[in-house]
Amino acid sequence: MIDARPDGAGTREEAPGSVGRRRGRRVSPIVIGLMLVLAAADYAVYIVLADRASQSSDEANIEGMEVVVSSRIVGQIASLAKEERAAVVKGEVLASLESTGFEAWERETVAGEELASQNMAQAQARLDEAEGDLEKATAQLQAKVIAQKQYDTKAAAKTSAETQLKIARALAGIAEAQAATAKANLEWAQIKSPIDGVVARKWSVAGITVQPAQSIYTLYNLDRLWVDADFRKGQLARIAIGDRAEIRVDAFPEKKLSGRVESVGVSGASLSTLLPPGNNTGNFTQVVRKRSVTISIDDLGAWKKESGKTLLPGMSATVRIWTGR
Repeated sequence: MIDARPDGAGTREEAPGSVGRRRGRRVSPIVIGLMLVLAAADYAVYIVLADRASQSSDEANIEGMEVVVSSRIVGQIASLAKEERAAVVKGEVLASLESTGFEAWERETVAGEELASQNMAQAQARLDEAEGDLEKATAQLQAKVIAQKQYDTKAAAKTSAETQLKIARALAGIAEAQAATAKANLEWAQIKSPIDGVVARKWSVAGITVQPAQSIYTLYNLDRLWVDADFRKGQLARIAIGDRAEIRVDAFPEKKLSGRVESVGVSGASLSTLLPPGNNTGNFTQVVRKRSVTISIDDLGAWKKESGKTLLPGMSATVRIWTGR
């Protein structure tokens, strides 16, 4: 069929089905296969380069600075305010000692301090009087109104008053020290948290008598956390202090932490797992020795504020250290 156009030009009639074939043309399976192979190769190269530029370990744990809370004095525990894993605030009372005896001692020492202060004031008044009498006696002796013996009596009275004042001052000092000690003991009967943190371990129970320096609680300072990760000796050769690290805590896998290597290979990994005894077949067990790498955590406070999560010592983690070597 000839298409009548104004210019009189004609076109050939297209073969039936040719348009459908052109529109239905598809990419060859061979091309698709080649594209998949290239993508897989590219990903494999990326993985290899990433592995060469970094070292990773899934044997890592959050660690924290431990603070031991103990009693300063001998006393019986009346109550314990916190259980393990409980949060604590600096200055919060963690344990109370039975304070009846301390309160009575404080009242006694306060009364003794007041009495010693009164005695010192009286001794001072006697000295002032003796000094006045001696001054008059000196003038009278010079005017030959009194005899030397009378003057000596006044002088001896002044010396005695001075001695009595020194004793009164010493006793007042002792009473003041005793009162201060009693007051301190009463305050120390309330054992307070020295930090903001969390209870890691509770060592005592109510009713027992504790000695000075005896542990009652162990706390973790949540503002002083780091990561200890175990690496094989072959990996350690590529890791250096200052290398950047990426930390993912198993409990919060969606949140990432950053840090820096602080020390390498300072302490050995735990090797306490028992090995099976040797046998007569000639087989042996090869132990892969590991060393610990300590990693600091950057901007811990900002991470807590942003994520709303709380890191606790003992949480397991995975780390990747970017070595570039």
